[in-house]
Amino acid sequence: MNNKIKLSYIFLFILLPAVFLLSSFIWRLLIHSHEFLNVATDALGILGIYYVLISVIFMFLSIKNVNLKNI
Repeated sequence: MNNKIKLSYIFLFILLPAVFLLSSFIWRLLIHSHEFLNVATDALGILGIYYVLISVIFMFLSIKNVNLKNI
């Protein structure tokens, strides 16, 4: 795995979801005063869909780099 893939993995799987969770909780819980359970289920549901889509994209990117000689 090269550095570009490592950095994009860290950004897409760790930093971006953390920023989304933090901003979603701050915006909807503190500013709009929604219930905690509604905010948590909505944010985690969106993150679940996000992780599935990003994982599929990473899967297709890694399949492109697979060489049968390495097996």
